[in-house]
Amino acid sequence: MLLRHRHRSAIKKVLKYGGCAVMVCLCGIIICFPELFVKQLFPPLTSSVEDTPRDAHPAADRTTLLASDTTQTNYEQLRMAAAFRKLSNFLFLSTERKCENLFAQTRHGPKLTYSASYWDYVDSYKNALSAAGVLKEGRTNEESWTIHEIAKSSFVRTVCLTGFNGGLSAFMCLTANPNLKVYAFDEQRYNYTKELATFMSWEFYDRLTITFGDTRHTITEFVTARPAFRCDMFIVDGSRSREKLEGDFKDVARLVNPAGNIVVVELYATNNAARVWESYKERGDVKEHFMCKFNELDVLSVRSRSHMGFAVGSYVNK
Repeated sequence: MLLRHRHRSAIKKVLKYGGCAVMVCLCGIIICFPELFVKQLFPPLTSSVEDTPRDAHPAADRTTLLASDTTQTNYEQLRMAAAFRKLSNFLFLSTERKCENLFAQTRHGPKLTYSASYWDYVDSYKNALSAAGVLKEGRTNEESWTIHEIAKSSFVRTVCLTGFNGGLSAFMCLTANPNLKVYAFDEQRYNYTKELATFMSWEFYDRLTITFGDTRHTITEFVTARPAFRCDMFIVDGSRSREKLEGDFKDVARLVNPAGNIVVVELYATNNAARVWESYKERGDVKEHFMCKFNELDVLSVRSRSHMGFAVGSYVNK
C-alpha cells in the first residue's frame, strides 16, 4: 500500500510539474514564432498566390488573380471594392484641372506622401539613370506622383505598362506597394532602356517582367498565352503613333481586371492619345475619373514641350 501511495504521489508530481513545463515550452514557442499561430488564428484577408522558383518557367507565367479568380470569396470582393472607392475619393479630392497645381499643398487638395520603400531605392535609381546617361525621365513629376499614389492602393497587385523607357513608372509602382508586380512591354526606342531594365530586375528580382518587341505583337501574344491573366492598373505611353495606341487600347481591354481597374494615359501635344481616349469614352468603353492639362511648361521634364497632360480612368465591364 505504501509503495502504491508513493507511485501515485510520483505520478501527481510528474503531471503537475510536467504540465507546467509543457506550458512554458508552448509559451516560449508562441513568443519566438508568433507568425505560426497568427496565421492559424487570423488568416490573411487576401487570397494567397504561390510563386514557383524563378528558373522553373518565365516570370511572366506567374499570374496574380484577384476578383477574376472564381475561388475568391465575397468578402474579398467587398474589400477590393472598398479599396477602389477609397482610391476614387483620392482622385476627386482636387477640383484643380491644371496638372502643375494638382499636388499644391492646399487644404482640399490631395497630399503627396512617398512610401518608405521609395526612399530606400531612390538614390540607387538616380545613380543608375546617371550611369546610363539619362538626365531626366520623360514623365512629368505630377503624373509620376499620381501613379505612385494609385499604386499604393491595396487592390493593385499587377501593373502593366507600355513603354518602359527609363523605368520611372515601373519604379514608382514597385516602391509604392511591396505586393505588386509590374509587366512592361517596350519597343526599345532608347539605347538606355535595357541597362535600366537590368538594374531594376536586379533590385526588384521577379517583381518585374519586361517583354521587348513590337507591342502590336508582344501584347497580343501575351494575352493569348495567358487568358486568365489580369492587370489591376495599366499605364499607357501616349507618345506613340495612333495605330499603335489603338492596338494598345484594344489589347488592354482584354488584360484589365473587370472587377476593378485603373488606366493612366499620357496625353501628348500630337493628340494621338487624346483622340483614342476620347473615342473610347464616347463608346462607353472607358470611364474617365480625372484629367488635367498643363498650362505652363514643366521645366523639370526633358520633353516638357510635348506634354499636354494625362488622364485617369477605368475600363467598363460590359
